[in-house]
Amino acid sequence: MAKKKAPLRSAQSTPVIAAPQKWYEKTRLIAVALAVLCVGLYANTLGHGYVLDDAIVLTENSTVKKGLAGWGELFGNDTFYGFFGENKMLVEGGRYRPLTPAMFGLEREVFGTNPFTHHFFNLLWYTGLVLLIYFFFVQVARHRGWSLAVPLVIALVFAAHPVHTEAVANIKGRDEIVALCGAMGAAFMVWKAAFRAHWQYSFYAGLFLFGGLLAKENTITFLAVLPVWLYVLKADFRWSDLRYLGGPLFFGSLFLLLRFIVLTPEPGTPVVEGPIMEYMNNPFLKVEDNRWVPFSTSERLATVSATLGEYLRLLVFPLRLSHDYYPPSIEVSSWGDLRAIGSLFLYLLLLAGGILLAWRKKLAGAGILTYLICLSIVSNIFFPIGTLMSERFLFMPSLGFAMLVGAGYQWLQASSYRALAWPLIIGLVTLLSLRTVVRNPVWINNFTLFTTDVEIQPNSAKLQNAAGGVKIDEFRTLAIQQQATRQDLLTEARAHLSKAIELHPTYKNAFFLRGRAALLQEDYSAAITDYEHALRLDPNYQLVEEDLLIALPKAAMEAGQRLGNLALARQHLNRALNLNPNHYQSVRLMGVVSGVGGDPQGAIEWFARAAEIEPENAGAWYDLGTAYYQAGQEDQGLQFIERARQMDPNIDVVRREAN
Repeated sequence: MAKKKAPLRSAQSTPVIAAPQKWYEKTRLIAVALAVLCVGLYANTLGHGYVLDDAIVLTENSTVKKGLAGWGELFGNDTFYGFFGENKMLVEGGRYRPLTPAMFGLEREVFGTNPFTHHFFNLLWYTGLVLLIYFFFVQVARHRGWSLAVPLVIALVFAAHPVHTEAVANIKGRDEIVALCGAMGAAFMVWKAAFRAHWQYSFYAGLFLFGGLLAKENTITFLAVLPVWLYVLKADFRWSDLRYLGGPLFFGSLFLLLRFIVLTPEPGTPVVEGPIMEYMNNPFLKVEDNRWVPFSTSERLATVSATLGEYLRLLVFPLRLSHDYYPPSIEVSSWGDLRAIGSLFLYLLLLAGGILLAWRKKLAGAGILTYLICLSIVSNIFFPIGTLMSERFLFMPSLGFAMLVGAGYQWLQASSYRALAWPLIIGLVTLLSLRTVVRNPVWINNFTLFTTDVEIQPNSAKLQNAAGGVKIDEFRTLAIQQQATRQDLLTEARAHLSKAIELHPTYKNAFFLRGRAALLQEDYSAAITDYEHALRLDPNYQLVEEDLLIALPKAAMEAGQRLGNLALARQHLNRALNLNPNHYQSVRLMGVVSGVGGDPQGAIEWFARAAEIEPENAGAWYDLGTAYYQAGQEDQGLQFIERARQMDPNIDVVRREAN
């Protein structure tokens, strides 16, 4: 019997064997790995203390200290109101960033004042941001048919880049993190709105953007980034998709209106006309004929161009990092300066290349334009921001750099050099990660931060001033026995402050601090000279007056006891009494000088005045009694001495030891 043939199978019935899933396509596992990376990068910040501007927005901010009860003040005033009080416009234009101080207030109320809590939440928010970036670009990659390695590369580069250390390691830097979280949330929702043709997601996008704006105003740049991303990243983009930007546009406008209402000065508030003429708040000043004058337009633009070149250096070669780039760390430039010309050429090339690549719907184009748009608001091109540059200003623009690296990975994978793609990415991320981990410990406290960064940025007047200040503070925390062996701290502080004054000749705080260092070294003449210079710069400088009332009496004692110059002693004391006629120590010393100078009646008058100023001070009555006794009025003298003994039975011993 003939065997029956098996029926032929149709092509449709042939089982399809799915290709094995590549490791970078396991998105949940990758997300866990990214979270572990973020924790590994910044775990060494969890034991840090409060640093830099944490005092302004947290530890010394009266509204934040109130916890939830202070939220009304936080959302109704300039961000610095809780620190500076009624001086709401300390920074030109004001700052309206209530969201992160509100977070700090809530954390203090729930968890107390331990800085660990705030550092922990900074790390948590940063990890969440990296995952937001990753999953957004996973969504894009699936839509465009890209390898899922591309979003991984973008997230890795962003997570590891060391210019982010300021935002994560410094508690105050959370405003940068939350702002970009809001921007990325808005991007997610706009993407969903465009794909699902649903206005609900546009509304959610607006809410996310509004939250980011409440954290920091530079989130507003994403109103320009979002349409670029829609056009470049959405393969089937239609111009009608732009209508889903309505939510972000509405809430962006709402924020600007709210900010205007809150920060508009009350009627009658003095308004400063013209440019700010304080070097630390206006880097575009220079000294001519012993006075500050603004840069010319050409100098200003050339200096801005050179500064923008520094941002590119930080992104590509983040080796020399500093939290401070205050003037004159970046010197005044001209268009004959290669730095300014070279930077201008590079940025024009980036702009042209970004537009061309974006028009061709390339990821690299979106990355370049993201970098340029986000940097524009802090570039000093369109309006002054009060400083030249800062690493934290690169936080949001650096996302564009990460996208550009992701595009580079795409190009390598499609080229004959594909074997180099992952080794290069792994090498880059490893180097960035190591630099981040090594940089983090610098942020442990102000002493470490300032004394480390001043070596990197020696031409910053503000940083030299800060380094001098923390060395003085460090000295003052030492026990008396230790201070004798750590005079080097004060010597170094004076050197830092002298450099600050050399860089900024009218730096009143540097004169004050140098005077304080000299006072602690008992160099009273130098201290008084610096204090008086500070008072000439600011006649109402209260801290200087307080220190002068310490320095002048000590200088008077030195003049009288060591130099035997009673005239100089009187001169110092008269200067002190001009500051405060009822300064007890100065009045008392006037009595001593009068007595030593052979004027017993004058001594009696000064000691009587001292006793009136501090009637509960046994020493004052003892001095008065001694003056009467030495003037020959022994009975009255003994009467006052006995009064002093009744107030303090040990007054005789105290006076003998003092003499």
